Formats: sequence, C-alpha cells, structure tokens
Amino acid sequence: MRTSLLLLLPALLLAGCNDSDAPATAASPPPAGPAPVAVTVTPSLGQVINGSVTLEQLGGAWSASGTTGSSGLASFLVPADLAGPFLITVCGSATGQYFDEALLSLSALGPAQCLRAVTPDLTRTNVGVTAFSEAATQYLENQVGNLETATSTQASNALEVVREQALPELDDLLLAPVVVGADTPVSSLPDTPAGRFALKLAGLARAADALGDSRGVTLTAPAFAFAEALGLDLADGTLDGQDGSSYIVSPAYDIHQLGTLLETELDELAAENSSLQALVDSLDSETLLAITAPTGGDALISWQGSYSGTWNGNATAGGFSLSGALGAFSSQVISGTGCGVNIGNGTLSVEGLPWSFDFDLTPTTTASGTRSYVFTRNDNVSFSVSLGGFGGTISLPAAMTTTVTLNMQGDVLKSVAVESAGVTSGMLAIDVSLIDATCTVSAPT
Repeated sequence: MRTSLLLLLPALLLAGCNDSDAPATAASPPPAGPAPVAVTVTPSLGQVINGSVTLEQLGGAWSASGTTGSSGLASFLVPADLAGPFLITVCGSATGQYFDEALLSLSALGPAQCLRAVTPDLTRTNVGVTAFSEAATQYLENQVGNLETATSTQASNALEVVREQALPELDDLLLAPVVVGADTPVSSLPDTPAGRFALKLAGLARAADALGDSRGVTLTAPAFAFAEALGLDLADGTLDGQDGSSYIVSPAYDIHQLGTLLETELDELAAENSSLQALVDSLDSETLLAITAPTGGDALISWQGSYSGTWNGNATAGGFSLSGALGAFSSQVISGTGCGVNIGNGTLSVEGLPWSFDFDLTPTTTASGTRSYVFTRNDNVSFSVSLGGFGGTISLPAAMTTTVTLNMQGDVLKSVAVESAGVTSGMLAIDVSLIDATCTVSAPT
C-alpha cells in the first residue's frame, strides 16, 4: 500500500499545477520601445502668430497638426521609428499674422499664405521654415513631380542646391533662425549662425520693401512677397530671376539689384543698431548670394503695375487712315489724350492697342544710361487711302510691323514708344508710317 501511494504522489502534484483556482503568475513587461522624438518647428518671416502647422511623413500615413499660437513656435512628438522624409507646412489663419521686419509691424497672414520645408529625417530637432526652405521645397517638387514620392536623398539634394546659391554662408538651410518679433527686436540678435540667419532675413525683407518704394508700389507684406518670388526663382534650381524662361514678375524682387540692396540694408541696420555691427561684418565677409546672370533679357522691367501718362507724336500720314481698333488708337494718339500701360504676368499691354507684348528682351543702352527694350510683331491689317480729287477712298491690305519700346533710366520706367509702319500689297507697293507716338509715364498705381 505504501508503494502505491508513493507512485500516485507525482501525479497528484501534477494535477495541482493545472488547478484553475491557483493564482496567476504576473507576466514580464514588454521591452520599452524608443522614446518619441521631440521636434520644434520655427517658422520665420519674422515671428508667425496663430499660424497653422502640419508635420507629415511623406509617403506614409503619420501626420500631426498644431499651431504657433503667440510664441511663434510649434512642437511635435514624432515616433522615433518613422522613416523620412517629412513635410512641414506653415500657413496663416483667419487670425494669422507675422511680424514684418521691414515694416516693423504685424502683417496679415491668411490660410492660403504658406511656407514649407522638407526635412530628410528626424536628426534636426528644431527645423527652420523660411523663404529658403520654401524655395528648396518648390525645387524638390519640380524634380519629383509629387512630393509624396520624394526620397530622403532627393530632399537632401534639393536643400543643398538651394543652400549653395541662396544661403552659402550657412552649413544647413533648415537651421532655425532666431525669431524676430515685437518683443525680440532685430537689435537683440546674437552673433551666432542663427542670429546671422535672422539678420539676413531681415535685410532681404527690407530690400524688398525698398525696391517696391522705388517702383512706386507700397508693399503690405514685403517679407512674404520676397518669399513668394524667391520660391518661383529657385523652382528651376537656378537663382537667376527667372522661373524657367519666364521672368519673375514682382515689385518686391529684382535679381539684378538683389545683392546690392541686401548689402545696403544690412549696412543701414548696423548704422541704426550699433550692436549689430559685428554680425554685419560677419555677413559682409561672406558670399551671401551666388546669382547666375539671367539670359535673354533683363529682369529689371519685370514688375507689375498700371502706368499712366500722355501721348505725344503723330498717327497716320499722307491721307492714310487705319481701320478698326488701330484707327481708334491712332485717334487717341492724335488727340493727345491720356495713355495707359499695364505690366503684369510677364506681358505688357498699351491701352487702345489690340495686342499685348511679352517680356523676352535684350536691352540696348545709350550713352546716358537709358536702357531700351523693343517688342516687335507683324500683322496683316488694312488702311484707307483717300483718292483726292477723284473722290472717295479705297481700302488696301498691308503688312504692318509694330514695335513697342520701353525706355528705362535706372530703376524707373520713363516712357513707352509705339511705332507702326506698313507696306501695301498689290499695285501700290509703298512704305507708310502710320503711328509714331510716345507715352511719358508716371509711377504705377
């Protein structure tokens, strides 16, 4: 009997191990995953207030949104295991504003006014979103077609292409600049890379404002106007005042004067704030812009505006008279009434003329420094010839060449001249001057 009890004991012990009333053993906690990465977004046109900010993984599902509030910054926690690149978009809002460093006041920043940056990975924990990052994003978008397909390598290359030309004094285009606002004036900037970056942004905003003033245009948001133009310029990867083969049309942007205007404004900032002299000296010792000379024309004339003046000259000669719209235009010239010239979207139009003219120009320069830009077009028209003593008129077809010449002195559009000459066809093969008139213009409205 003792033997059988001993044999049963192990079985009874095993049955006890499977008893459902036995207490459960606590499971070991899973190994801790990597902590999320804290990323700060620092937009700068000057301090951005109540800006809407999104951070999203390109080609992935993760995204987050926030606001700059009154601090001008936005913070995010990003899962550490997410692969880049990441797109940051900063837009205004119904109550959005930014501190414009040219105006030294707040300018409205609406929901459709945005700056972006593409950061290749999470190694930057404070990302600057500026006019330069927007330019790099436009270039990247131009290269890949759809940002969602961009790789981290492509994003890095885009940043470097723009940095080498527009921000060569810095090692990182996505460096967060010191934010300038009403409570943190430009005079307080430190002599650090972030401080020098902020000073350059202030100088460019002031340069845009000064250029607008010289062209008779009052800019309500100079820093943002400059950012828009810079993005268009560098979308093709070249800092040359052109978007592909089209000139940048903006009263805030002139590639020929950009470097000089920036240097002037930086020197003026140092004169106004002695504390900035060391920063300005640091920037003066660097190449701040690597500009490629534009081809096929001169961007000095490519700004928008509506100019007005008075016609002087003559129209028609020797009993010839133009028909249709050109006839009405010749009457306008003969009467010496007001003239209107509109420049915008890369074209020029003259009130009363049935045609507009594009900007693909190469200037000629006179000894006095006047630059002349000539637009030419050829058209088939008709004009009437008086039969004199025979009475009546006859209408004759003609091949007519019209040229419109813009004459500029320095940065100022001085006059627009219109000349038309025709050659009749058929039995009367004669050259005839039909229009020869000049409109002396004033600053645009």
